[in-house]
Amino acid sequence: MITRIIFSFILVLISISKTYSQGNWELLMPTPTSNPMVSLYFYDDSVGWSVGEYGTILKTTDGGVNWSIKEIPWLTDLSDVYFSTENTGYAIGTDGFIIKSLDGGETWEQLDNQYSNNLNRILFKDSLSGWTIGEKGMILHTADGGNNWLLQTSNSLENLLGIDFVGTDSLCVVGENKTILLADVTDNSWLTVEFATDCSLKDVFFADSTHGWACGTAGSGYSGILLSSADGGHHWQEISMEGYEYHTWGGVSSGTGDGPGLLKQVYFYENLTTGFVLNEDNELYKTTSSGSTWIGYAEGHGDFYGYGRFCVLPGNRIVMSARSGGFRYSDDNGKTIKLPDHDKRWWTAMIAGDYGKWFVLQRFSREKEEYFKFFRSDNYGTSFQTLTPQFYDEFGSEISIDNFASLTLRNYYQDTLWIICRNTSGIQAFYYSVDLGSTYHFHRLTQYSDGLYVLSGDTLIKAHTSLREIEPGIYKTVLICEYSFDGGVTIEHIENTEVWNDITPPSLFNGKGIRSFYFFNGHTGFFVGDEGNILKTTDTGQTWENIYSGVVETLWQIEFIDQSTGFIVGDFGRILKTEDGGVTWRKTNSGTQENIYRIKFVNDLKGWVGTESGLRYTTDGGETWQGVPLRYSHVVLNIVGFPPIIEYYPDVNYYKFIVDHNYLYAVNIPGPNYDEYPYLLRTKIDPTDIYDYDITDLQPKEISLSQNFPNPFNSTTRIKYSLPKQGFVSIKIYNIQGQLVRTLLNRMQVAGNHSVIWDGRSDRGRVVSSGMYIYQIQSNDQTKNRKLLLLK
Repeated sequence: MITRIIFSFILVLISISKTYSQGNWELLMPTPTSNPMVSLYFYDDSVGWSVGEYGTILKTTDGGVNWSIKEIPWLTDLSDVYFSTENTGYAIGTDGFIIKSLDGGETWEQLDNQYSNNLNRILFKDSLSGWTIGEKGMILHTADGGNNWLLQTSNSLENLLGIDFVGTDSLCVVGENKTILLADVTDNSWLTVEFATDCSLKDVFFADSTHGWACGTAGSGYSGILLSSADGGHHWQEISMEGYEYHTWGGVSSGTGDGPGLLKQVYFYENLTTGFVLNEDNELYKTTSSGSTWIGYAEGHGDFYGYGRFCVLPGNRIVMSARSGGFRYSDDNGKTIKLPDHDKRWWTAMIAGDYGKWFVLQRFSREKEEYFKFFRSDNYGTSFQTLTPQFYDEFGSEISIDNFASLTLRNYYQDTLWIICRNTSGIQAFYYSVDLGSTYHFHRLTQYSDGLYVLSGDTLIKAHTSLREIEPGIYKTVLICEYSFDGGVTIEHIENTEVWNDITPPSLFNGKGIRSFYFFNGHTGFFVGDEGNILKTTDTGQTWENIYSGVVETLWQIEFIDQSTGFIVGDFGRILKTEDGGVTWRKTNSGTQENIYRIKFVNDLKGWVGTESGLRYTTDGGETWQGVPLRYSHVVLNIVGFPPIIEYYPDVNYYKFIVDHNYLYAVNIPGPNYDEYPYLLRTKIDPTDIYDYDITDLQPKEISLSQNFPNPFNSTTRIKYSLPKQGFVSIKIYNIQGQLVRTLLNRMQVAGNHSVIWDGRSDRGRVVSSGMYIYQIQSNDQTKNRKLLLLK
């Protein structure tokens, strides 16, 4: 035993090279970063680079399908990148930041620049001569490969945004407030080109020494503008963008007069009739009529507003960068736009099973059409495979999942995956899979729809709030709770008009909702929701009491780390803590005013919360919190927890985790029809935070089960036990006839000493009669039993 434990810790020490005080987080999917990628450059049809915020640099060697991060020590926002040779490249950013690479972007060094203006674009003529432009009319030139940068006279104070060569001997620069500048490559001063139309220009492109185009925003700021020049940029005329079509999954939208919208990039081929423009929504439009008419195509989703550029590569290939670290490409000259990671977007539910098994449900919505896709990972979400499951009804006949109005992954429990299907009439059916999601079989129908919580295989609670008009124009929030102990066959319905505290008067336009729940067992549990409401039940939802929270903000999640200590998180940085099982709650210092959505502790001291922009962590049991520096991820993280089990409750957007302590995961799942990625981050957990034993101590080979104390008892009794290793633990109470009375515990636990309390109630919350009972523990194929005596 000692040898095995020490060997496992040696492997951990070999694989871990950093400290774990806050976790060293890696972004597993769908892209190496969620940061906006604002520009890109390709040296040839395969090798390219992209730069973005927080000093993010990515490289591709397969034409933009896959990208890898190139680490730099600076966090400066980057705006553009250019490689003068395959190995020599430059990147620029805010505050005059310039860096250079001599090894194809693998490593970078910062170049001296005495000017602190924000830089926007960079361009090189050869390996030595280059220019960069920026705010307040800044134009810098280098003649020695970036070692020295000299200020050129632009005669402008505008923000300069676009630069291109006019043939081989001249340059053109455009910017805000109808700025167009020209210069010979050997000159140090620039000529201002007068232009009457009020506009703000974002980009310029020349196909040769004569023909060029510039694009941007018209003076009103509500429409785009496209200019053309036939004399090397000395004179410009506006191109009337008479009409456009935009092709999406939902059909074709068209219009006239304003064209594709606000423009930020333009490109034309040498034939001068075929070209592209990119608008502020990152929608790519193509013309074959010199710009008079345009056609745009979409991949179905794609709100990448405000970020990104595109590159036209040989072989009709186009690659586009975007916000959220995403990239799109086309292999047919812009007619169809693809996402390399299309199947990693728009998840509507995720469940994690044991031994690294993760299950994902993805819902796609098109015009008058919805369909579902299934994925499974066998390696903790590192990669996923597509599943094509078969569904069988109560008669054993195969049915089509396209007939369902919605599907919801509900639970993964003891090798069984549960899913709920709802038809257009709102009737739901439970289906289960015992082959890791390949086939699903009918279990039973239920009348439950919204607000359904699965506490066990047969114990279900449906709870939601509703508005009731108590006087003309006066409304009150009512808690409606239905529960079942037979999987939904029979249902008890209870309404409570007094338990919900309306901090602000409710109305038809101001409903109040439940956001999360937590149950210790079959009868004691909590709901939390809007306006600081905390509700507690001790009889499986038959009666509720409102617990004073001391806050009025929306509460998003409640989580307990044991039967005494729990936490609630919510808007405006609220973190509440209880140390008496939820009877009283107090505020702790979160250190932020951001909304907090999820919380998870690895032990009684260390924990994390997911916020609007990332993560925060504590090392003192939640009393104080600090930010986790997530360089490559700056998104809402609405899940924080551990596998192997994640129970997802979509009606309240709630995810409940049960623990495998190898990794801590943080996830953003925005839900259906959102143009966001479900970002998946993880960090390795320090084993010393989890295993509460010294590796030099001998460990027992068997589980131990102590006699309960007190015994006999008449109200509560404590049962202590020890586990030699981590495993799934079940502790149950049986009567003397062998009938199951109460399940006290049914989850993963780490090795060490533990205890549970029995309050003399059944799984239905009813007080049991006096007499002899048997309590049993099962873990890692071992079983132990003891007797206890209840006296009333």
